[in-house]
Amino acid sequence: MEAAMEFLFQSVRPAVIAEAERQAREAFPEGLPDPNNMVTVHMRWGDKPGEVGEKTPAEYFVTGVKRFVQMKGLGGSSPVHIYLASEDEVAIRAFGEKAPRNWRIHTSGPTGKGWIFQMMSGSNGLASLGALLLSMQSNHYVLVTTSNWSRLINELRMNVVDPRCSNCTQMIDLHPGQWPHQHKDGKITFDSFFGTSVDPAAGADFH
Repeated sequence: MEAAMEFLFQSVRPAVIAEAERQAREAFPEGLPDPNNMVTVHMRWGDKPGEVGEKTPAEYFVTGVKRFVQMKGLGGSSPVHIYLASEDEVAIRAFGEKAPRNWRIHTSGPTGKGWIFQMMSGSNGLASLGALLLSMQSNHYVLVTTSNWSRLINELRMNVVDPRCSNCTQMIDLHPGQWPHQHKDGKITFDSFFGTSVDPAAGADFH
């Protein structure tokens, strides 16, 4: 594990560490990729009432990853790795259908149609925490911060990982209804919380 992951592990139970390492072996059989060549994507499709009012389309998440690929030069001679954090099997399939075929998509943690409290109890809870630690391996994040889980990932990114790696991470926030916005002509732009529209072709805002 990278130094940031090891730092995170210091404050959690050994059982969670073991679970994260088990998931890493299964999700990344060839070993964890370079964090600079990996994007963590969190897709929450509204399994928690009141948290996410609508499903952010899968193509928005794919477009967010493409912004990192284009602006940060991800991939090159190596494949782009996506760690897709989602408990929704339908969301996972939808992302895979929209993503370029040369991306390597990795998943781990519990999946199913249960409510969030079911996902965070018993063995599912242990698996969710293991997946959370694994998601922090990336230096790039595509999140939806109307989701509590995305906000948790973002807080760990900003307050734990960044101080340990000289602010090495960046995040694109796909806030439903604001970031990004799909126009009638099909064009997608990233609209900030302040109402400024930024065309992905010109450059999206990173946080």
